[in-house]
Amino acid sequence: MITTTRFYEQNYPDFFDGWSPDHLHYGLWFDDTKTHEESLLNLSREVSNKLDINNGDIILDAGCGVGGTSRYIAENFDVSVIGILLSPTLCTTARQLSEQSDYKHRLTFHLMDYTKTDFNNETFNRVLAIESVCHVDDKNLFIKEAFRILKPSGRLVVSDFFLLRNPDNDKEHSYYRRWCDGWAMPAFDHINDFKKKLVDNGFENITCDDYTRYALKSAQIMKNQAYDRLPLTFIQHHQGKIPETRLAHVLATYWQDDCLESGLCGHLMFAADKR
Repeated sequence: MITTTRFYEQNYPDFFDGWSPDHLHYGLWFDDTKTHEESLLNLSREVSNKLDINNGDIILDAGCGVGGTSRYIAENFDVSVIGILLSPTLCTTARQLSEQSDYKHRLTFHLMDYTKTDFNNETFNRVLAIESVCHVDDKNLFIKEAFRILKPSGRLVVSDFFLLRNPDNDKEHSYYRRWCDGWAMPAFDHINDFKKKLVDNGFENITCDDYTRYALKSAQIMKNQAYDRLPLTFIQHHQGKIPETRLAHVLATYWQDDCLESGLCGHLMFAADKR
C-alpha cells in the first residue's frame, strides 16, 4: 500500500482541478445549501461549532491538507491555528494560500507527523482532524498523542470515515478495499472501536454525530467525476503517462459512493473532552 505522503504528492492535481483549491474534504449538503463551495464551508463550520472555540485558544489542525479549515477558523475566531501534515506539496500550498488571508498572522503550517509531534505536553486548547485519521493504521497512536498535547479542559474533534458494520459479502468487501487502498487508508475503525479507544486514553463526554446523509451528494459528485475521467485515466496509465496511484485514486473515488450509500461506512463526527 502506498504511503499517505506519496498519495497526496502524486494526486493533489486531481483535488485542485476537480474539487477545490482550498478544501480536500467532503462537503455537507444541508437543505439550504446552494453550491459546492458552500457545502465545503459547512463542514468547516460544523467542526468549528463542535470545537466550542474560545478567544485566545491555540488550535491544532492535524492533517490540515491545504489549510482551508485552518483559514476558516483563523478568519472567524480570535485564535492561533497550527496546521501539520506530511506532504511537502500540500504544506507549501497551505502556506501560499494563507499568505492571501487578512488573518495570516494567526496561521502556521509545519511538516510533522500527528501521531508523534514535537509539541510539549498540554500545548493546545483544541485539536481537530478532518478526514486525516483514516490514513493511520493504528488510530490509537493519534488519540494518545492528541490527549498528550491537549490542555486540561481541551477538546478533540474528529470528522472522518468509520465502519458502521462489517461487509455483508465479497462485493462489499471488494469496493471497500478498493476505496481504502486507492486513497492510502489502511482501514476504517468501527464506530464502537474508535469510541473505546477514546475512553481508554482518558477522554470523557464523548459524542458522535452521523453526517453521512449530508455528505452523500459530495460522494455522488465524486463518483460522477471519476466515471467521466476513467476512460482517459486508463489510457494515460497504459501509456505510462501517469503513475499507478493516479489510476487507483480515480477508481477509489468511484467506489467510495457505494460504501456510503450501502450503509457499510459512515461520515461521522466525534467530539471528546480532556478533563
